[in-house]
Amino acid sequence: MMDRVVTKRSWSPVKGMDEYLHSNELVIINQKIVEKTRDVIKGTKTAREAALKIFYYIRNARFVFGPPSLRSSVEVLDRFDRGKPDHCIGKAVLQAAMLRAANIPVRFRFLKFPMTGWLDKEIFMGRAKGSVSCHPYVETYLSGRWIACDATVDPSLREPFICNEWDGESSVKLRLPDVKSVDSAYASPNLPYEEIKDLIARYKQVFPFPLRPFAFKIGELIIGRAMNKFR
Repeated sequence: MMDRVVTKRSWSPVKGMDEYLHSNELVIINQKIVEKTRDVIKGTKTAREAALKIFYYIRNARFVFGPPSLRSSVEVLDRFDRGKPDHCIGKAVLQAAMLRAANIPVRFRFLKFPMTGWLDKEIFMGRAKGSVSCHPYVETYLSGRWIACDATVDPSLREPFICNEWDGESSVKLRLPDVKSVDSAYASPNLPYEEIKDLIARYKQVFPFPLRPFAFKIGELIIGRAMNKFR
């Protein structure tokens, strides 16, 4: 693992939180992540200030619904550097990597919600109706407690999308009008891999067998165009 960004700053790693500060298969903290984090949090003096800077960097990067995939923090950063959008999984992975690079503990949570109403009709063209999706987000440990800081929806998206503001003190999560979400009990240093892998498998099943190898490319085109109507 590379040196952390804030080894000489005014805050240090929280004791007993080592498992929430480590790299893993997708939350990779390499030199590129460290350099980006250093640039984003430049001038901050507290962990809260750094967490806020990282939140708004992630939030302001463009968001697109799916197709679900598992990309590393390095891959997601490369997408953002090239002006390409990513989904909630990618945003959460990169946010976790940057917070951990800044010595701020992070854990993953996720919401479950039905694919109904405007979400199914406008984004998924009626093909997702009746299915349940999961939405990973991160919580960061500040001021002695876990605080949700969901940076999914970017400010270029208009209603019914709702873009979160965050003060570093109150929890914020994904809000989707007319869609009732339920918070799971899951809380871990790692992504909820099984739920996401199940989501990926179900996504592929929507496509006829000959098209499944191209499901993600097709999905990126279709869903991207659908979401552009709201920008």
